[in-house]
Amino acid sequence: MRHFESEKIKYINELYCYESEILKSIRESAPKDKAYMQVSPFKGSILKFFVQFIQAKLIIEIGTFVGYSAAYMAEGLAKEGKILSIEKNEQYFNIAQENIIKHNLKEKIEVFNIDAITFLNSRVSLEQADIIFIDGKKSEYYGYLNESTDVLRTGGVSDCR
Repeated sequence: MRHFESEKIKYINELYCYESEILKSIRESAPKDKAYMQVSPFKGSILKFFVQFIQAKLIIEIGTFVGYSAAYMAEGLAKEGKILSIEKNEQYFNIAQENIIKHNLKEKIEVFNIDAITFLNSRVSLEQADIIFIDGKKSEYYGYLNESTDVLRTGGVSDCR
């Protein structure tokens, strides 16, 4: 159980949130002292629902950590869909890469070890995203939101954790 989860949240996760063996493996790959940084299975299920609901084909994720939220979203992607996930921290980037390779998610998830603002600026003239999921450095959210407006399609969804 995450260190700040209440018994009610634990109950909701157990009752309503399916966590596949792949997701469980990715969740458990997080450094134990940083495991709290991941989305909950409930939040992962909501992300997956949004991806399916709007039939997202391109998602940009800021803050990969170990790839747990990206794997949840990948479960909801259309067959030709893609997640471009950005992780600046090299240790977490390497763990995420290992998880993506280990669980055969390379066709759906691509991880970049780069600063998010630099990445977003490089995408301005390319295909626009259906969803931007922001779960990076909290002090940078204003910059992420400001720069992401040019890469999010009209009617797209921006979600911050």
